[in-house]
Amino acid sequence: MRKFIFPCLLISFASFSEVAVLKDGNISTSACAYGRGQGAITQASDNAAAELGRFIKGNKLLDFGDNKESIDVNLNQVYSTYRSNILEGLSNGRMQLDLGQPYIQGNDTCIEVALNIHHFPQENGDNDSLEWDDDNPTVTVTVIGEGWSKSGSSARQHAEQDALRRAISRVVGVYLNQNAMQSSQNIMQISNGDEYNAIKDLMSQQLSSRSAGLVKSWQPLASKNLDNGGLQVTLQVVVEKSPFIAQSSDFLTQIGSPRVKVLAPDTLEPILKTWLSEQGIESGAGASLQVIAKHKLTGSANSKRLSLTVEVRDLADNLYGRWQNDPSLAALPYSNHVLDDLTRVAFEMPKQLQDLQKVLSKAFINIVSQGGLVREIKIHSNHLEQPEMIHSVISTIGGIKDVAIFTKNQYLVASVRYAGDTGELVSILQNSLAAISKSSLPNGQVIDDQTIIFN
Repeated sequence: MRKFIFPCLLISFASFSEVAVLKDGNISTSACAYGRGQGAITQASDNAAAELGRFIKGNKLLDFGDNKESIDVNLNQVYSTYRSNILEGLSNGRMQLDLGQPYIQGNDTCIEVALNIHHFPQENGDNDSLEWDDDNPTVTVTVIGEGWSKSGSSARQHAEQDALRRAISRVVGVYLNQNAMQSSQNIMQISNGDEYNAIKDLMSQQLSSRSAGLVKSWQPLASKNLDNGGLQVTLQVVVEKSPFIAQSSDFLTQIGSPRVKVLAPDTLEPILKTWLSEQGIESGAGASLQVIAKHKLTGSANSKRLSLTVEVRDLADNLYGRWQNDPSLAALPYSNHVLDDLTRVAFEMPKQLQDLQKVLSKAFINIVSQGGLVREIKIHSNHLEQPEMIHSVISTIGGIKDVAIFTKNQYLVASVRYAGDTGELVSILQNSLAAISKSSLPNGQVIDDQTIIFN
């Protein structure tokens, strides 16, 4: 057996193993999660599925890269052709996975998970046959879902949930095609397929998790049994437009026009703020994102040039995008106002500004795709009855990703990514932490858009 090996960072209590690709095309790995019982098993299998997704995302082919052994050509063709389907199935939890027998490793529960690339989710067709009728309060789609029994739920339940997720995904595609990109004053004017697909995938993932509030009704049309106890169902799904449009608009706002704090020299700051405002991006002191701009004059006295950089960072200093101008495009003799003049010239060059717009657009997409902004949740150790459970409790909260736990002074700190509002997160945490806290747990306080403290 030959293996592709990816190094994996051990974060908090979760641990991962290597990813192995077998000659029959199966891809497997193992992962662990803190604790015992079904909750830990589910978390470990989800960790393994995420690791498989990262591996597939980074490998477009299954061949080994040498002449000694190789994956069958036909199998590799199947993999490359349906790779995006496999990734979507893993991210939405509807990819059939073979689970091994759970085993104990220290304080963790571990499990081996294998993926057979022959069992990928099929597409339900395209969106061309659907139309967005503004006069109709609903949109109706017919979709196919597949499911296998897992975690106490039946194959039918999982198949129906899969179909509902696919229904929302199809409606997202129609909505984006016919409505969402009409604004001329929004930075999310999408000019290429990669950006469109990135937004469509992210938006589908976000809205599919809330399908219960978007689906008005659905009825089964057909069903058939699948291998290994699976079930395929065909549903006709009616989606309510009003809540769908409202949630879609909120999502696009997160990507297209978030509130930012501009950190720039006095000469550059007002020009940059004006340009951002023209793109529909609001700036303010209390923002959770920072647009950091720097400039530098170079060259001789008779030929001064201006180098500009603009970065997008969060309050935890994570970098999401970086733009640099081309200083060779403009030069002026030195004067007391040469910096002002070159700055204005730089912001009058359409190609330069288009490049800056693309960098900001991709940076905002990157934030959402990673699971939202980083937050730090600080809880004084005196308030926790079961501090060892904090990782598993916080990990179960919907919308939270990348949980890492560490101690700082008298506090237990959870670093997480969360796509929603900070105030909303405080309310959810208040209820979730009650199960492992003493009766004296105080109300959470928002220190800034990055920090929540229970003190």
